[in-house]
Amino acid sequence: MHKLLAALIAGAFAFVTASAMAQGDKTVTPTTPEEQAKMKADREAAKAAKSKMTAEEKKAAKKASSAEKQKQEKEMEKGGEQTKTPTTPEEQAKMKADREAAKAGKAKMTAEEKKAAKKASSAEKQKQEKEMEKGQKAQ
Repeated sequence: MHKLLAALIAGAFAFVTASAMAQGDKTVTPTTPEEQAKMKADREAAKAAKSKMTAEEKKAAKKASSAEKQKQEKEMEKGGEQTKTPTTPEEQAKMKADREAAKAGKAKMTAEEKKAAKKASSAEKQKQEKEMEKGQKAQ
């Protein structure tokens, strides 16, 4: 009976230790008294500014805050900070020419060639997805 109890306690300890290590270090560094004073002053200034606002100004500020939050949520849904940079007109023209060339080349292909190209493309996509999964697991 004592061996069973000791084994259960050792297993529970190992489980708790492993789960704590998996969570990582999430300790918060304490703020200095100067930082606390600055944050308190900022908070007081914000309260004072808000108390001086009219009802319309408060409504406009709330609406702007809500719009900003929605914008951030949409960015997070799209993939966070990894937004695409805008393309220049020259880049757009090159991309369009490449698409048209690919379309013209595809039009000249036979049915068997199209099937082989589709199969190769599918294999390439699967390879890229596996590489991305490996990269995400490594993080």
